[in-house]
Amino acid sequence: MVEEIAAKNGSFRAISYEMSLGKEVSDEDWNESLYEKWGEFVGEIHHATKGYEWNNPAFKRQAWDCFSAIL
Repeated sequence: MVEEIAAKNGSFRAISYEMSLGKEVSDEDWNESLYEKWGEFVGEIHHATKGYEWNNPAFKRQAWDCFSAIL
């Protein structure tokens, strides 16, 4: 859910997310198995979104490296 909100100097977009089930990872939870499962999960997300095409390109976030040319 994305909403564009007008402001004096332009506008900005607010994004709403649903809270996911689970619990915050504590220091006691960290181990090799969790680290491996977490990596697999992030890899699956990356793979699933690699070919995603936005129905409205205005809602696409800028790439993390888009500012490197400015620096």
